[in-house]
Amino acid sequence: YHAFNGFACQRASLELFCLAIREDGLIPICSPTSHPQPPIPSFTLFFIVAMAEYVQYSGDTSLAEKYYSQLEKSISSFIKRIDGGLYLLERDGSCWNFYEWADNLWGDPKLNYSTDCVINCILSLTLNKFAYICSKLNKDATKYENLSNDLNEAIYKIFYDSDKKAFKLFADGVYAESASTLAILCGAVSGEDAKIVAEKLANDKMQIKATLSMKAFK
Repeated sequence: YHAFNGFACQRASLELFCLAIREDGLIPICSPTSHPQPPIPSFTLFFIVAMAEYVQYSGDTSLAEKYYSQLEKSISSFIKRIDGGLYLLERDGSCWNFYEWADNLWGDPKLNYSTDCVINCILSLTLNKFAYICSKLNKDATKYENLSNDLNEAIYKIFYDSDKKAFKLFADGVYAESASTLAILCGAVSGEDAKIVAEKLANDKMQIKATLSMKAFK
């Protein structure tokens, strides 16, 4: 939005994704496509974030308004899977739980964890972005703001290691830069604690390093 002039390309790309939203609210890996493709849940969430950024930088709310019902369907599909305060991953093979090409983060089907820090941070961030879209469309955003806040509390409680000053990828351990980075960005940690986590990110060599696609967040 800062490097190029105009918004036509971004709008056209986002509209293609809107048209590809499935009945379950998720978007196939390849869109548009006439062939069945498994979805990557985190990519669907980032699509909603991208829509919010388009509204923010272009000032154009017409696209979000036109496809609001589809956007709401998408975010609702994630809300329905929140149980015990956290989002539960699909583990039936219908989705690819991918984040980046790094150990424990590429969606290895052998992993049997019911949830992780990264997907919950992305969901919290997305809930806030969807709340922003709602506010721009004069719709009630309170529900989504509250859900984001509740999710942040659960993320901090379950995944934050106060001794290591870092967020665990899984409740029983494994530390990844993307977990701590996204925890800061979504607001699961703030103030002085966030500064300490950020300093740890800059100096800790023990965490799984963020790869190219996630370094933008770091």
